[in-house]
Amino acid sequence: MKSSVRVPRNIPTFPYCLEKVTDLSDDLRGLIGDAIDQEEIFEAIFVVPPEKYLSGWLTHHYLPEHALLFTPRGVIHVQGPLSKDQPGGVTYLSAENILFIKLTLCLLYARLEIVGQGKDAATQIFIEYNNVCHHLLETPLRKLIQKTWGTATYASGGSQDANQWSHVDQLPIKFWNRLKRYALQQEESLLGFVFQPEVFKRQLGLFRRKIIPNTLLVVTDKQIFLIQEELGSATAPYGWLFTFCPIEHINRVEIMPYNELQMLQIVLAREKIQKTLRVLLENQAAQVWGALYCQTYGSDHFFSCFDK
Repeated sequence: MKSSVRVPRNIPTFPYCLEKVTDLSDDLRGLIGDAIDQEEIFEAIFVVPPEKYLSGWLTHHYLPEHALLFTPRGVIHVQGPLSKDQPGGVTYLSAENILFIKLTLCLLYARLEIVGQGKDAATQIFIEYNNVCHHLLETPLRKLIQKTWGTATYASGGSQDANQWSHVDQLPIKFWNRLKRYALQQEESLLGFVFQPEVFKRQLGLFRRKIIPNTLLVVTDKQIFLIQEELGSATAPYGWLFTFCPIEHINRVEIMPYNELQMLQIVLAREKIQKTLRVLLENQAAQVWGALYCQTYGSDHFFSCFDK
């Protein structure tokens, strides 16, 4: 079903940054009003104008104007009204309560999802925007990722970090580049990684369907993160999915049988909420990654079918 909402032609659709909250539009400024401390310091303000985005081959959806406001303690999302019956709202997540951050980049499209513990329940911040302007979001997003780490850390030792980098060149050039360019932070040490090549399954003896995308699983002294190609998309070779999980919120890690493959489950928890991230792997990749995880972080919260 097509949206009946039209984007005003006189409003540009490229995201932009502002220096002050008072420069926000009247709609957004009115929503954020009493939700913030008047003396709050903002490290960055990223504004996304109203825009239509494809939902499928023949459908699309509309998102009103919204903005991300990065503070020293976390991030605020304010979204304008979608319609008369759907007023806008304000969502806040402190960095210490963020369970994971997902970033999707594909050609001109970008999507950011931040999930964590809100005031009384699980809270999600979700934005879509034009990837042409992602560079405006890079620095504040990197800072936010670092703030999610909290106090948890695992000493790597310079030799171990250097040894891991000696193997990075064995990765496909696209993943090598994404690891250095987008994922790994300057303030963390690489402790190890496992690369899972894409896997196809034959259907009707003729056609092949991709069931596992190219996936890189990385462990550092601060977090676990995944770099994946998109699955089931014609633009998969051009799309990237980054998932960042701070060690501090990892409740347990499980590897369970899934048909002829293995399902890796990373359970993240904060107070009363839990979220599970699932990654499909071949048997060998699952075993290697399980051994790497236990060697790095210990086996107290690790459960695997290989141990039975």
